[in-house]
Amino acid sequence: MAKSKYQKNAKKNLNRNKSKQKRPVYYDENIKTKKTPAIAIFMLFIIAIAGGVAIIGSLLNNNSASNVDQAEVNPNYTQNTQNSIIDNSDTSGYKTPITITTISGEKLILSNYAGKVVVLYFHFLQCSACKYHSPALQAATSALGSDKVIVIAISVSAADTSELLNEWATSNGYNFKLAKDTDYSLSSYFGAQYTPHTVFFGPDGDSSTRHTGVQSEAEITATIESLLS
Repeated sequence: MAKSKYQKNAKKNLNRNKSKQKRPVYYDENIKTKKTPAIAIFMLFIIAIAGGVAIIGSLLNNNSASNVDQAEVNPNYTQNTQNSIIDNSDTSGYKTPITITTISGEKLILSNYAGKVVVLYFHFLQCSACKYHSPALQAATSALGSDKVIVIAISVSAADTSELLNEWATSNGYNFKLAKDTDYSLSSYFGAQYTPHTVFFGPDGDSSTRHTGVQSEAEITATIESLLS
């Protein structure tokens, strides 16, 4: 049967429409890979070099610090705190026979103060809590008298120079013995991780009473009197 011209035109249009249809495009075909810009590679290279320089500098600084004479920085410096802080040659019977060097070079042999309460006061000048504890400690110990108690104020900050410590004591009227412990040999031995930290030795050198934090004058007085009784 012959097709009419209308049928031929309809078939031709159908074939033309089929040829115009596009195949489906998948998601991953739309993602175009971006090349890393040269500037980004250059910046990563610079960062890597800077990191290496910082590490080398840190190692050099550590080596330089190890060559410093620590005894010049801190008169209380000891290579082996746990073994050398106690003087085992002391035969006085004092239970904590240690010697502390003050910032003026005076040697404080604690066994020489047997019969008194010896107070080790760990602090530093910029300690905000110490600004409340220090005057209370001064008031309590002054009232009891030097025949009953002695206070050794030990700064744990390298920033506290001898001049600053003397000025601090003079301007506030503190009659404490002044020492420094910038290598933490004393504070580590007595567990003074925070300031103010106070260690109270009884008349026989027994450090049975310790306190971290601010104490009032009444609390300090009560502690000392209990050790003296």
